[in-house]
Amino acid sequence: HGPLTSQHAVNVVKEALAAGQEKHFEILYYRKDGTKFLCSEVIAPVKSEVDDICLYIINFEDLTNPQPYVDEPASNHRLSKFDRARQSFRQSLRMPLRGRGLRFAQS
Repeated sequence: HGPLTSQHAVNVVKEALAAGQEKHFEILYYRKDGTKFLCSEVIAPVKSEVDDICLYIINFEDLTNPQPYVDEPASNHRLSKFDRARQSFRQSLRMPLRGRGLRFAQS
């Protein structure tokens, strides 16, 4: 963080880590080159079977320059073919095995 980072946001980070709480907030961070960026941050503790915090998952999303949505019909077409294949495969797993597979010749 840096000079324009809200002290309240810094305290939210410290309190979330100290208390082992899940938090979602926005904070102003600085890159190594000194440029600022607005960040959406999620802190989530991961607990063991005995309820001890064994690690934290912290997700950062740069909100400064959101990427515009670009509709790409060719990639959407490929994706839809993939989705149909995946759906067909999953459906085949749910169907009973009767009537599928090898058939033995009857003598």
